[in-house]
Amino acid sequence: MDNYLTETYGRPFLDYVLATSNHGHINDLTDGQKATLKLLHNVAEAVDTEDGKDLRRVHIIHRISGYLPEHNCSVAALLRMQSGGEIPEPHHGDPLVDCMWRLARDAWPSFLIPQDENWPAFFGAMGALTFTHPAGNEAWNRILQDDSLKKLFPEYSDDPDSRGEVTEIQSSVLTSAGRGGTFQLVSLPDLILSHARMRQLIQNELSFESFLSAVAAIIADWRRLAIGRQARTPVLVGFAGITLEREVNLPQGRLRKRSEADRLLFGRQPGLGREVSVVLETTHAFKILKVAPAKEMLSNNGMTNIWKGLESKFEESRKQLDHDIDMVRFSVLMASEPTSPMAMAVVSRAMLDMTQHGSSFGTHAVSFAPYGDVHIDSARAEKIEHWAREVKDKHPGKLTLGARRLVSAVSTRTDPLDGLIDAIICWENMVGTDMETSFRVCGALACLLEPESGEERTKRFKELKSLYDTRSKLVHGSREPSYIEAQEYRSQAVGYALRAMQQLYRFPDLLSEPESAVRGTKILLTYDLSIKGSRQR
Repeated sequence: MDNYLTETYGRPFLDYVLATSNHGHINDLTDGQKATLKLLHNVAEAVDTEDGKDLRRVHIIHRISGYLPEHNCSVAALLRMQSGGEIPEPHHGDPLVDCMWRLARDAWPSFLIPQDENWPAFFGAMGALTFTHPAGNEAWNRILQDDSLKKLFPEYSDDPDSRGEVTEIQSSVLTSAGRGGTFQLVSLPDLILSHARMRQLIQNELSFESFLSAVAAIIADWRRLAIGRQARTPVLVGFAGITLEREVNLPQGRLRKRSEADRLLFGRQPGLGREVSVVLETTHAFKILKVAPAKEMLSNNGMTNIWKGLESKFEESRKQLDHDIDMVRFSVLMASEPTSPMAMAVVSRAMLDMTQHGSSFGTHAVSFAPYGDVHIDSARAEKIEHWAREVKDKHPGKLTLGARRLVSAVSTRTDPLDGLIDAIICWENMVGTDMETSFRVCGALACLLEPESGEERTKRFKELKSLYDTRSKLVHGSREPSYIEAQEYRSQAVGYALRAMQQLYRFPDLLSEPESAVRGTKILLTYDLSIKGSRQR
């Protein structure tokens, strides 16, 4: 096949419109297939001569997805039939889903055209189809007649004769993701199709049948959102610092190798330092917090006032997502050996905001790794799965600060002294007190780390006290140690913090103690930490 056409349209698209298997090469083309290839070649050449070549893919999609009334299908669908293929007639039973499936059938080929490999995916180019296809017009009407979805446009009647031009039907929305603005009825079918495709990419289920399933699932989510309920929206988090032998199943989702589809959602991130090696595939609670007439938010201070009233909700949602990600990183760290921490640094993050085209995308420029990459073999993966369940079931909120600081000490602190300070904050979060801090923190940690031997306990206390005193002198302006010394201090402080946190999980009543000072006192005075078990002396 012509390399020019393959590079322009991609093999999946060509296989679809030529009605061929995606295995092997095409021989003995029929007259219909030859006609299809000629038309595609003409379209590609026409686009190449236009201005704005950065929008080449959009121009191509507009040409091949346009609706042909005389054939009751898109250009791409007609090409498939011309090549000898069949066009499916999917049926669901829900009137809105059925008309969206007709749109999905004709839009499907457009989603197969390759994306720009350097930037996150954007699928908001279906307007040539949704604005001209009869199923698009039916979808708008079905939305306004739907008991749930019509709440997205409270100003407008479900009577087609009394609501005015459909292109003027809009509202303003604000979501728990902290995003919002004008929301148009005519954009909703396009959003449903594009987000269905993105969910396909995330789940790596790329068949036409899975696309239809994703469309139905997106519609169900929109119905929940429209009546004020929450939906779970996909989130991808790209990490550096570990590599995987196999998928790791966690309460929050799954850790997996980076896939080719992730490239479309994250982009290449040129110049941002460390590359994504592992992806967390999870979900996050997503909710529409406010629906209002567009003119209300566009009025003087309208958006500002509403935004201020919802700031606490935005912050709550952001903190919950950050917490979920931190607990995944913490679980992996807890499965580490103290001398070889598995340190995951966040490189990229993408959340699918269903009210927007594309994803809410962010990057973190991580160019330095305090610890080297660690390969997670099957045995380590099993250990991570164990610790993830332990953390999910047992980790107390009062120790979240310590967990977060321990994670940052091993993954993001480029200055080893910052890592040392973070690790000792973790010590204090576990067993800290307002009085006699140095002695009590180091004494409690020594008991926790060396419960079997008084001699070892004394030795450990001295080591801990030396590190604690170094931290105290630093924050009060003493001369900084050399870089090599600082690295060693960090490694020691991190190792002790990690071992102590692992030990606490052996004793659930100590772990759940709400006050660090009380926990420290129990460890020092009343608790038997020996290998025989947890009991008070």
